Amino acid sequence: VLPSTRIVELGSGVGVVGIGLAALGAQVLLTDPDLPVALSESEESTTCTLLQANIDRNAHLLDNRARVARLVWGNDQDANNAKPLDIVIASDVLYNPDYYKDLAHSIHYLDAPAIIAYQPRL
Repeated sequence: VLPSTRIVELGSGVGVVGIGLAALGAQVLLTDPDLPVALSESEESTTCTLLQANIDRNAHLLDNRARVARLVWGNDQDANNAKPLDIVIASDVLYNPDYYKDLAHSIHYLDAPAIIAYQPRL
C-alpha cells in the first residue's frame, strides 16, 4: 500500500481490513449499508455506528486516514459519494449470490481497479 492511496472498502463489516490498510498509510473509506444491529434485547445500533466506533478505538494508529460512509450496493448516489478513489477492495462479501448483481454494479460504477478476497465455504 502506497501512502495516500485512496481506497474504498465495500462491505467493511467491523473494519479489520480497512483499518489495517489505513494504519499502513492508505486513505480508506470504509463502507457498509448501515443496517440495524441488535446488541441486546434493549440496545440497538447500526453497522456504520459500530464501524465508526472501531475506527475511534484505533484512532491512535490511523492519523485521520479512515472514515465511514453508508454505501448500499447498487445505489449510484452512495457510490458517487465514495469518489474519488484509486482502488476498490472487498473481503468476504460473496456469501449470498442474491447480492452479486448489485455488488458488480457498484464496482463498475466506482470505475477503479478492484480486489475481492474470497474464501469458499462448504
